Amino acid sequence: VVRDPLDRLLSEYKFENRGSRDKLHDAAAATRWIQYHAGHVARRRREDSALSTRFPNRCHFLPQSWFLWDASGKCTCRYVLRFERLEEDFDGLMRSQNLPMRLHHAQNMISHHLPSNLTRAAVADAATIEAVREAYYDDVALLPAVNGTCRDLVDYSSSYDLTDRPRVCRGGKLE
Repeated sequence: VVRDPLDRLLSEYKFENRGSRDKLHDAAAATRWIQYHAGHVARRRREDSALSTRFPNRCHFLPQSWFLWDASGKCTCRYVLRFERLEEDFDGLMRSQNLPMRLHHAQNMISHHLPSNLTRAAVADAATIEAVREAYYDDVALLPAVNGTCRDLVDYSSSYDLTDRPRVCRGGKLE
């Protein structure tokens, strides 16, 4: 399951601040937090690209493309679902496999039941979008092309940094 990097960071902000009613409604604080963390990821990538050792307990900050392709650009999974349309994608995958399971009420999962009025529009100013694009350039470039199934990167280019991946991410921690 992949998600837009800005939406992922906003969700992480809401999760980290779930105990603070004020922060869950403060777009300026959320914007600063997202810019700070995106900037931190971008700096680490520019300096030594060792994100998997820099964020040992924070899998949500790692580029999602690292979990879809190996260092050579070969796909490591078969199906890719979009978080933004999770119910539709999941149900479509189940139908394609002739399985009866369906995902109901995905909106509840997407909101995480957090009492917040913060939306993407509230934090998506030009500076924040640029900070997220710089930090997650490979996700921004590669994920939109993924539509249901993962394919090898035939035209794999070294401009995508797919080499410093964690071995396994369980419970939010790298193993």
